[in-house]
Amino acid sequence: MATVIKELWGIRPAFLKFPKQRNLVELIAHAPNAGVGLRVIPTVWHMKGWSDSFYTVTDIQLDGDMAHGKVFGKLTWRGREEPQITEIRKISKYNWHLYQPPSEMKALEMKLGIPADAPTA
Repeated sequence: MATVIKELWGIRPAFLKFPKQRNLVELIAHAPNAGVGLRVIPTVWHMKGWSDSFYTVTDIQLDGDMAHGKVFGKLTWRGREEPQITEIRKISKYNWHLYQPPSEMKALEMKLGIPADAPTA
């Protein structure tokens, strides 16, 4: 199998590379409306199973390099949204990704025919 992959796509095909870790600003800076309205979650929270906790981005202040800045949002913690807008901390420390509610993930798994006991990556 490795020989076939090497012949078709070369020695180091791009689809086998590890995904680049992204800080929060890199993730949302190029999104429509500068990411305002997106729901984001640190990968650490996702790995711990905190699927009902996330931030909703309300404002972003970018530095000139488009990879640093400040991000503000509303925290939803364990299903309850906090009323105040706060600065999102540790935007460069954690790897971030877009939040997908568990109900949407289950619907997608059912649509694709993925069994519930299938191993996850």
